This record gives sequence, structure tokens and C-alpha cells, in this order.
Amino acid sequence: YLLWGLLPAAAAMVLWALSRQEVTDDRELPLSLLNFGLVIVLGLHFWNLGQSLPGIFYDEAVNISEALDIFGQSGSQVWSDNLSGRPTLFLYLLGFVHRLFGDAWLVARAAVVIVNAITVLAMVWALHPILGPRASRIAAIIYGASAYHLLFARFIYEASISSLPLLIAVGAALRSTRDARRRWWIVLGLAIGVGLWTYAAFRLVPLVIFAALAGWALKHRSEWKRIGVGIAVAAAIALAIASPLIRVAVDEPEDFMQRARETTIVQEFAESGVLRPFVHNLTAYGQMFFANQGSSNKIFHFPALGTPAAVLLWVGMGLAVGMAIRGRTAVVGLAVLWWIAGLVPGVITLSVEAPPWSRTLYALPAVAVIVTLGLEGVVGLAPKRWRSIATAGAL
Repeated sequence: YLLWGLLPAAAAMVLWALSRQEVTDDRELPLSLLNFGLVIVLGLHFWNLGQSLPGIFYDEAVNISEALDIFGQSGSQVWSDNLSGRPTLFLYLLGFVHRLFGDAWLVARAAVVIVNAITVLAMVWALHPILGPRASRIAAIIYGASAYHLLFARFIYEASISSLPLLIAVGAALRSTRDARRRWWIVLGLAIGVGLWTYAAFRLVPLVIFAALAGWALKHRSEWKRIGVGIAVAAAIALAIASPLIRVAVDEPEDFMQRARETTIVQEFAESGVLRPFVHNLTAYGQMFFANQGSSNKIFHFPALGTPAAVLLWVGMGLAVGMAIRGRTAVVGLAVLWWIAGLVPGVITLSVEAPPWSRTLYALPAVAVIVTLGLEGVVGLAPKRWRSIATAGAL
């Protein structure tokens, strides 16, 4: 909680950002060094795989056992009623890898880790259009080496694989604003459609992305027709992929919405009649990246970021606010809005569970971008000849 004392520092960074022309210039930092850092981060995903996490959690055991049952059945199953209901894509993935490599639980964990290692690389690709080759790699290193990502990249749960389609969707959406060809709209639709088969919170992702694209089209009036057609193409593809789930939602709405009903904060509003649960959630999720009290399921009791990265988060937020006020770039505003949107699935759910890790996964890439901005701001204080060394040392 002492990190709240950095609020004046964040305010100072706002003023600093208002007066500076550049945040930093890291052109001397070779891409080969950052690529080496990415290799180390990817290697960390597989380090001590059999011991961390320590054992199998209840949800993981249910997923593995149900995956073996479903994959051995004739025909296909769209929806599972276990664990309050969820799509079966993840279960079929587990069943497939078990069929290839055996029934050991470590096989399932390795499959999830591979998906999350690919997710780190996808983040480099997704952010490249707006951050460039160096900053996108720095953000991916910070994201991939964060405590949350490394720990829960091993968790055998459908939420653990849902960040990959999210980042592919973000990357495709960013490219669609610059490329007149429709291929990125197709990729966007495919990513959203697959993502809807992973985790319940992903249902908010297409709303946020399409709203952001619509806002961009309103700002660039000459592009609104092209963007409108593109959104329609992406939405049609996503709906086609998710059509079996839509049929479940229509035929069995109670089952489809069971998880949402069980976890929504509306229940607590109805019982208490006050906004205390909502305020508790805002506090818990707002500070979980630097002063986390732990979640009710006892899976973790540590902040999402270490102290140095948490300090840089404050610095980056200050820079982002200052740069947004000055109107210098939309990138920093996008990162802050992404962070806020990523926290929404947690803020609107039960306060007694706050803050569970799975409901904040989508905010973590944005946090890494803001930390990267803070790192560049601090490095920018150093003489130019020392900036590459300072950046490498900080990473």
C-alpha cells in the first residue's frame, strides 16, 4: 500500500509528458538483444514444469477427466454443464493431446504452456503496428515474464488459452485500420469466433473491439464505409464459427447463462442494497497489480507485478495521461482504455471472490504496455549513449 505514495510521482510525470517532445530514443538497442530476451522468457515457461504449479487443482482435474470422456465419445459435444457450463473447445484440445502423447496430467499442462508461449510471440506481432519492433518486444518480455502470466500459463483451464485469440484479434483490428484489404477483417472474425469458444469473459471482447473500430471510423470520416463493411465481414465470420454456441444460448438459455448468473455482482446489490460490493471490487482490482491481498480460492497471494514493475506502472500511467491530454498519440490512450476494459469482467462479478486471476487476464497485456511506457520514460532521463544499456539492465 506504500506504493499509493507514488501518486505525486505519477502527477509529476503528467507534467513532464506535457512538456517533452519525445519519451525516449532506444534506436541503439539491438533487436538481437531483445530477441534473446524473448527466448529466455519462452524458456521460463517450461522451467520446472512438473513442480509449479504444485499438484492439480480441482478445476484442472475436472477438465482432464471430462476431456478424456468427451474425446472418446462418438459424435461431438458443443456444451458441457460441468463447472457451471462452458464450451468444449478446450476439452477437445486436451483430449487430442492426450490421445497423441498419453494420459499423464503433465501432457495437458505442457499443451497449455505451449499455447501461452505462442501468446507471447503473438503479442509482439499484435503491437508492432503501434509500438514498433523494439517497444513491442519490450512489452512482450514484460508480459511474458510477469508473475501472473508465468504461473497461470500452466493452469489447465480454458481461460488460460483465451489470451491468444484476444491478441490475434487486437493485431488484426489494428492492421485493418491501415490496410484496405479485407484479409485482416477475416483474421479478426476468425480470432473472435474461436475466442468465443474459450472463456465466458471473452463475450465482451467483440463488443469492445467493434466499438473501438467504430470510434476510429467516426474520427476518420472518409473511412467509415470501409470500416463498416469490414466490421460486418468480421462479425459474420465470428457468428458463423460461434453458431453452435448461439444455438445453445437460444435452446438452453438457463444453462448458457448459468455461470454469469452465479458470479454477477447484481446478486450482492439485491441483497445489500448498497454499492459496497462494487467499491470493494474497484479497490481490489485497481490495486491488484501492486498490492494484491489474494483471492478467495487461495491460488495466489502476491501482486501481479513486482515492485520495480509496479513503480514503472505508475510512471507509465502518468506519462499516458500527460500524452493523452496533449493529444500526441492515441497509443497511450488505447493502452489505458484496454486496461480499464480488461478489468470490467472482474469488477462486475462477486466481491467475495475478488480478485480472481482469470477475470483480469485480458488487462495484463495493456499493463505490460503501460509499464513499457514507464520504462521508456525513465530511460529517457539518461544520456542518449547510456539508454540502450539502461533499457537492457532494467529488463
